[in-house]
Amino acid sequence: MQRLSAILGPALVRVAGRYSALPAFTANAHLQHSARFLTPAVTLTSKITAGRYFATKAKHHDEQPAYLVVSLVGKDRVGVIRDFAKYLASLGANVEESRMSRLGGEFAIIVLISLRGAEPTKFLESVQKAFPGFAIHSSMTQDVPHPSETSPSLVPMEIEVEGPDSSGIVLAVTEKLAEHDITIDSVDTETTSAAFAGYPIFRMFLRAHMTEDKIVPLQKSLEEVEDRFGVDIMFYDADEDFVEFDDEAKVEEPAPAKPAAKDGKKKKQ
Repeated sequence: MQRLSAILGPALVRVAGRYSALPAFTANAHLQHSARFLTPAVTLTSKITAGRYFATKAKHHDEQPAYLVVSLVGKDRVGVIRDFAKYLASLGANVEESRMSRLGGEFAIIVLISLRGAEPTKFLESVQKAFPGFAIHSSMTQDVPHPSETSPSLVPMEIEVEGPDSSGIVLAVTEKLAEHDITIDSVDTETTSAAFAGYPIFRMFLRAHMTEDKIVPLQKSLEEVEDRFGVDIMFYDADEDFVEFDDEAKVEEPAPAKPAAKDGKKKKQ
């Protein structure tokens, strides 16, 4: 019966094709009759295709991921983050870390991604085609653990600088950290107008890991920066909760305590 199916199968397909102009029920009847003989071949083909697909997926899964640092800078527009995230997801890229910010009229994105089964050069070319008008750069890197993971003695500290805007503040602060051999994890700065002060206010938020014996010497060293630029520099332990102060908030003083009642009953007059 199997030999007969193999011989008649192709012929039945040709016969079914000739009946395509007949009423639907007639053509369908012949096609259903032919499918009985073709089912084993179709099933076998499906299994081969599925096997190749899952073999490819398994191959990519077993491969070590490539780590890339990718940066995009271009004209700010609505939806740029969504479009970039959607594009990375379509390629199977996983975002490990990211920094995104609007700078002037431009929008800057820098991400660390892990990618399996793709060549970094082709990946960069595809991103450039998908985001024309953006300055795009990528570089290979490694999944290196943070120093704090290998050195438990390092304390995460956050340093906040605030005061009148002046050229050279970032240089002066980071120079002091470099003198004490402290590696900076991240720096964020902003300049805002302050009508009450009459001059723009500069704020700097810096995060770094350091050993406890370097905290006090660094604080004393940064006092020179405070005196030079007229700024306030504050230290926070990043593992502890921040205490926010609202200058405009009014602190209610406790009501005076009521005098204690004397023992005994009051005399009637």
